[in-house]
Amino acid sequence: MMALFAGTALLLPGQNKLSKQEKKDGFQLLFDGKSLRGWEGDPEIWRVEKGEIVGNTDQKQIKTNQFLIS
Repeated sequence: MMALFAGTALLLPGQNKLSKQEKKDGFQLLFDGKSLRGWEGDPEIWRVEKGEIVGNTDQKQIKTNQFLIS
């Protein structure tokens, strides 16, 4: 848990980028920090806000769990 927290704390806004070595090794970003491009899910539930993926059901009643998949 502490290692996960420490790693997460180091990721600041605007740092969602791959290093040259990561690109060379074939890594790909799952999220561009701006849009839901490449993701599938209900747009009435999922959106991007301040560089983060946000899910909210305040405006829509759902009968089953809703997920966002890449």
